[in-house]
Amino acid sequence: MSKRILIAVDEEESRVAVIENNRLLNLEIESNAFEGRRGNIYKAVVHKVEQSLQAAFIDFGEDKQGFLPLSEIHHRLWPEGITEKRPDITKLLRNKQEIIVQVVKDEVGTKGATLTTYISLPGRYLVLMPESDKHGISRRLADTERRRLKEVVDSIGVPEGFGVIIRTAGRQQRPLELKKDLLYLTTLYETIEERAKERKSAGLIYRDRSHPVRFIRDYFQDDMDEVWVNHRGTLKEVSEFMNVLMPDAVGKLRLYEGEAPMFIKFGVEDQIESVFARQVELPSGGSIVIDATEALVAVDVNSGRVKGEDIEETALAANLDAADEIARQVVIRDLGGLLVV
Repeated sequence: MSKRILIAVDEEESRVAVIENNRLLNLEIESNAFEGRRGNIYKAVVHKVEQSLQAAFIDFGEDKQGFLPLSEIHHRLWPEGITEKRPDITKLLRNKQEIIVQVVKDEVGTKGATLTTYISLPGRYLVLMPESDKHGISRRLADTERRRLKEVVDSIGVPEGFGVIIRTAGRQQRPLELKKDLLYLTTLYETIEERAKERKSAGLIYRDRSHPVRFIRDYFQDDMDEVWVNHRGTLKEVSEFMNVLMPDAVGKLRLYEGEAPMFIKFGVEDQIESVFARQVELPSGGSIVIDATEALVAVDVNSGRVKGEDIEETALAANLDAADEIARQVVIRDLGGLLVV
């Protein structure tokens, strides 16, 4: 079995995929024409507080103002004496007030970007949450595993005033690796604070990593055999990132210089077209039909040529076959919200 990450960069877009035995497991495409701002951090100024919306419009140095809802206002911005659980936003913010914000959702159409004042910095194994004393450990884990991870967090010496979340990739890592990640993130945050102090007007103070590096940060796992990159500049950028946070993995980097496009060479191009079709065929002869609406995503399972001794056996065989493909489609298409099967 072989598991690879493919990073294909050209003038128009960057495409990154995970394949296992040449079967597509994950895919992200980002256009170079659209500069995504999600994850970026800005020094900002409150332009207008809207009591009717319980939100504020924020000037953060871009063409369109951002939208900051009440729920995304950190307690550090609350004036002293506020004891209500959900105070009126006019008690918390004032026009022309300077704040630090992070983009959580890019602008869509005429709507500006959605902002938060709860800053988070993702690393390889941890997510750092400045000005927080909470540590995130999934409640889905067994009690023994939660206790173990709590002990691990206590052992790495998280500075006062910071909270951390252990990412999936960090659950089995040694405390030393987590400490390295923590040091990297706290140093990064100190740099961001200095930039905020130096900047005199609203504008960018931290740009999140490029699309290929973000993908490596979020999806690279120890069981990856190779990482192929078709662009020398991107290869250098990925290599520098890996040298800091995962030096043992640098040896898995490969420069692709073949004549055929990399996604064709590894058999991914043909899969992309079929993956995004409304109807996806299943190996056993059945199919699934995916319809996405604003309210929900509906998935219909068709048994097709799947045959069993009776109707219940046929339904079970079709559903088992579909379950694996639906999980794969959820990842590849980045489906979220209400999913009805």
